[in-house]
Amino acid sequence: MLHAIKLSDGEATFCSRYVTTYKLLKGQIDPRKGFGLANTSVSLFSNNLFALGESDLPYAIRLTEDGDIETIGRHDFDGKAFINITAHPKIDPKTGEAFAFRCSPIPPYVTFFCIDKKGSKQEDVPIFSMVNPTFVHDFSVTK
Repeated sequence: MLHAIKLSDGEATFCSRYVTTYKLLKGQIDPRKGFGLANTSVSLFSNNLFALGESDLPYAIRLTEDGDIETIGRHDFDGKAFINITAHPKIDPKTGEAFAFRCSPIPPYVTFFCIDKKGSKQEDVPIFSMVNPTFVHDFSVTK
């Protein structure tokens, strides 16, 4: 569930909304349509506001003028991203690039990738030094 507080003209408007995922709509999981989780973080990159969870792709959302939260939809970066993405992408303040990874139960267990400031996902970089399945929650990027 997402929460938003809009402050305007000395008044506060509070809104809580579930991200409209396939699981929320149908009550079931279909891996082709997502695992239905976008409940870990919110991140702004590639001119989109995303709700994220580690076991799914990001869901684009927007805040309306009256303070409501709307789900735009599951975002696969023009078919270049699949299954999942970290809930904590790192944004380069100079370039606008988003650095991210995904975990998998089959090799490669961790794959790193970048999304440019226009929203184009770049080529995957498999991390073959990970020899067992793992779950990575967060990471950092340095120069």
